[in-house]
Amino acid sequence: GQGTYHYNDGKRFEGLFVMDEMQGFGTMYYANGDTYTGLWEKGLRHGTGVYIWCSDGSNYNGEWHQDHKQGRGRMFWLDGACYDGYWKNDVRHGEGTFSYANGDEYTGQWSNNVQHGKGEYRFADGDTYVGEYVYGVRSGYGTYTSENGSVYVGEFRDGDLDGKGRYEMPSGEVYDGEW
Repeated sequence: GQGTYHYNDGKRFEGLFVMDEMQGFGTMYYANGDTYTGLWEKGLRHGTGVYIWCSDGSNYNGEWHQDHKQGRGRMFWLDGACYDGYWKNDVRHGEGTFSYANGDEYTGQWSNNVQHGKGEYRFADGDTYVGEYVYGVRSGYGTYTSENGSVYVGEFRDGDLDGKGRYEMPSGEVYDGEW
């Protein structure tokens, strides 16, 4: 049934219990000031819910699986950064968009909390990169367009122009070859 349980370590749960376990909707007030409000299954966060970190005001609103952020969710940080996308075992994994505090934005694939696969990075200064990432670094084939109008289409390695590519300058000059 519905109730409140006070733990010896200072946390408190208010919500539904089934056979002495948190089950269904409820709120956990942690001793450090954090809170989680949402669904529970067999004593674990499971389903949809909102977790708020008291230490810095960041919060996660989304899906949980056996006490881990997993599935679709949105995380906000105090500095203004935001991630909206998929999670697996508490890390960004799958498709998602990260809006950085400095105005940059990445939309694309994530693996183990880093950009990995195809994606688009829009810099606050107007530059864009559309292409492949390997463990958080531009690597593979991509297109980098500068705010000044220059465009590079070709291969990248370790974040640098490297391999076959074509660079078009705003003046109309073109370099087509190896980097």
